[in-house]
Order: sequence, then C-alpha cells, then structure tokens
Amino acid sequence: MRFASTTLALLTCCLATVALAEEPKTYTIDPEHTEIGFSIRYVGVVPVRGVFTEYEGTLVFDEEDLRRSSVEVAIRAESIDTGVERRDRHLRSDDFFDVEQYPELTFRSTRFEKTAGGYRVVGPLTIHGVTKEVVIPFTLTDELLYPNTNSIMRGAEGRVTINRVDFGVGSEQAFLQVMKNGSAWASEEVDISLVVTWERRVRLVADLLAETVEQQGVAAARAQFDALREAYGEADVYSFSTNAMQRVGKAFLEQGRVEEALLFFELNVTMQPDWWWLYPLMADTYLQHGDTG
Repeated sequence: MRFASTTLALLTCCLATVALAEEPKTYTIDPEHTEIGFSIRYVGVVPVRGVFTEYEGTLVFDEEDLRRSSVEVAIRAESIDTGVERRDRHLRSDDFFDVEQYPELTFRSTRFEKTAGGYRVVGPLTIHGVTKEVVIPFTLTDELLYPNTNSIMRGAEGRVTINRVDFGVGSEQAFLQVMKNGSAWASEEVDISLVVTWERRVRLVADLLAETVEQQGVAAARAQFDALREAYGEADVYSFSTNAMQRVGKAFLEQGRVEEALLFFELNVTMQPDWWWLYPLMADTYLQHGDTG
C-alpha cells in the first residue's frame, strides 16, 4: 500500500508538471539587470542620454504559438534620471512629463510577431496621457537556468524611435525653437533603448523533496528524486540546485534528523561527484549516524 501511495504521488507530480510545461511561460522584469534608456539630441550637437530607474513588466511567451504571447510594461515617470538633478526636475514638471498628472508610461502589446532578426511587438504606447501605436523590434535569447538558483532568465534587446511632440512632451513653442545652426533646441525624435532581463522562477527540487520527507519519509523522497531527475534533468520545470540541497540538509541536521540530512548530502554528491567540498559535511554526518564504513 505504501508503494502504491508513493507511485501515485509521483505520477500526479509528473502529470502536473507536464500540464504546467504546456502553458505559456510567464516572466517578470529583473530590475537589477535591466536598463530602459533614451537619447535625445541637444541643440544638434550632442546626445543627452538618460534612463528610467523604476518599472515593472510581464512577458508571456509561447514560442510555438506567438498568438499566446504578450508584453506589458509600466514605467514610473518620476524615476527619469539624466544625471543632472536640475534638468531632471524640469523634465518631471508640466513643461514635459508632468509626472503628478501622468505618473506612468505604459505599453501593452496587441500583436507579437516573428521576424528575420528576432521578434517585434505592436501595441499602444501611452506617454503624457497620449496613446500611439508603436512597433518595437527586439531580439530574445534562449533561456538560462542561473547556476544553483531557481531563476531562469532570458535577455531582450530592442530599440524604437518616437516623436516626443506627438505625445505632448515639451510641445510648447519655447522647446521647439531652432538654433542658429539650424538644429532644434532639443530634437523631436527620441531614441528609446531597451535592455531587459526577463526572469521566471521554477520549483526547487530540494523544497519538493523536503515536503515528501515530512509526508512520506526518506525512501519516498529518494524515489521521487530519481524519477524527477530521469524525466527532467536540468529542464525548465525544476531546479536541481546543490545550494538548496545543502540548505535543506543542514536544516534537518540542526533538528537532529541525521538520516534526513544524509539524504540531501548524498543526492548532492550523486549530482556533482567531482565537487570535493560537498564531501566533508557528508562524512561528518555519516559519523553522527554511526556509519564509519
């Protein structure tokens, strides 16, 4: 009966995983590795560059069916930063972004398309309360499971050029004047550059096994590990993080549950037999367990 229960639990887990894998993948912006920037030419001489530092967004991506894919981004207008505080205060004022009345810049795709060089999204961009449809071409890297974490990342890079006056940003005549060299005080065209790290989290095998240990015991957890590793390995549904395995093993050890701790230390060595630093803790734990073989 115990074997049947364990088998059923493993089968249920695997079926749920397959169902999950068939859904479009959903990512959020990793703000530590993202830059949303812009460049505007000043008096026709040099570009002035800046960034927005506060934003959030969601990418839903189905490589097999782009009709199920979408992008949504919201940028906090007040977070504009050109490196000159006086200029930034002016840009936040009602001469330009009027951040008190229009606190966000937003984009929401209505179409997601494949191109020869990557992808493009089409949809309404809203700035300063004005909405215009834009087309944003971009590239998208393959997924990477960051080592020893449950974070899967992919990078996107894109560019789009807009006319700020179309959105009512700095549209007063004072900010459209032409200089003696024939150039505008500030160019109407603004180049927007997007370097975005999209991130999604997957389930840590260590946490899943810990739950199984509590509910069904060490043997069931070991069998579950073998089944998951054979079926998925380093696939994009679970993370077999050695750091997480060590963390859970140490937590059991602190509770005096040596057999449970050994399970996680042994599985780590099974996954990474050449990592010498995994062995001392496991050896010490064997001694606590009374195994000197």
